[in-house]
Amino acid sequence: MTTLPPTGLEGWLSPRQVAAYLALTGTPAPPRKPGLDYLHQLLANSYARVPFQNLTLLCGPEHPPSLDRIARDMLAGIGGLCTTINPFLCALLQSVGYSVGMLRVSMAQPDCHIGLLLSLHGQRYWLDAANGFPYLRCLALKPGAGYHQPHFSYTIGRSNSGDWQLAQTPLGSRDLVVNQRFRAVPVNYAGFRRMRRLHYSDPSYGPFQLGIRINCWYHGGGHVLRDHIVLDLGGQPQRVDRDGAVRWLQQSMPRAAGRLEPMLHRAWDRLNMAQT
Repeated sequence: MTTLPPTGLEGWLSPRQVAAYLALTGTPAPPRKPGLDYLHQLLANSYARVPFQNLTLLCGPEHPPSLDRIARDMLAGIGGLCTTINPFLCALLQSVGYSVGMLRVSMAQPDCHIGLLLSLHGQRYWLDAANGFPYLRCLALKPGAGYHQPHFSYTIGRSNSGDWQLAQTPLGSRDLVVNQRFRAVPVNYAGFRRMRRLHYSDPSYGPFQLGIRINCWYHGGGHVLRDHIVLDLGGQPQRVDRDGAVRWLQQSMPRAAGRLEPMLHRAWDRLNMAQT
């Protein structure tokens, strides 16, 4: 197995924290030599039980969370943005035996997202455990590699510049749209310091200071809140007021709702979102 360069996260999580997260997500202990099947089980369980959300950004300190705070939020099951979930998953996957690194990924802004890179049996794979879309399977870094599931599909290819890119069908559409661009070059956690700071200090750097984003995903479905709109994958979008958003949260994410509900109230008021 080709080992990727150090991430700066080695030894961050204790065996007790690793076991606690596996229990939280309903994932069994890893086999002696974990492969893709175990990775996909862990990835799917994480997407289903630990939400991608920006409430902790909107309601917390105006600076990126420390590693201790990231671990607390993940082990409490409330998740966060890519700056919380993907470093945690990187360290956790390292702890159970995988060779994993982090990637600078461009989306709406250059280098605004943290992705993950896996090296397994001589093959490198892209994966993303923290996004507004259900990337429930990793993809080999081979042009044309893809994954299809109900209502959503995505595929890996090369851009004209030679960089890798991820194209996907927007929810409810059949047209492929490029959503991520990256080079398969691992980056140490310290290399994301500026990007993490901008998410918390610059409202123009991504959508997360200007609106509410909460979602979780599972095979064949998912639950999404985007500002006033809630969507259960495969259903029709519905406009809600704050009380409706709270009811949706309680029904869609009961494990996390107790901790996220007060933050949802504060975020709604902070953004001055008129109730309808």
